[in-house]
Amino acid sequence: MEGIAHALRGKRVAMVHTQNELASRANVSKLTIHNLEAGKSVHLDTLIDVARVLGLAHRLVKAFSSTEDTFTGLEDLERVRETRKRGRVPA
Repeated sequence: MEGIAHALRGKRVAMVHTQNELASRANVSKLTIHNLEAGKSVHLDTLIDVARVLGLAHRLVKAFSSTEDTFTGLEDLERVRETRKRGRVPA
């Protein structure tokens, strides 16, 4: 998570966004952005939303592709998010 946290913070700073601005754009709290950048646990959907705002969604796919599941794109991560929300595997 630290690598992802570092990448998200670096991109936010490069885009000249404050934590408040990023939080507003991603529809999360400033504390959530702070926790995310500190490498603390956040919900997968929050991570996806923040990464999407920063244009780093492709980095998530790469990060998750080293697990036993194979992710080929953001759509696969979205499927995982929806599965967790509904508690079942989509058809």
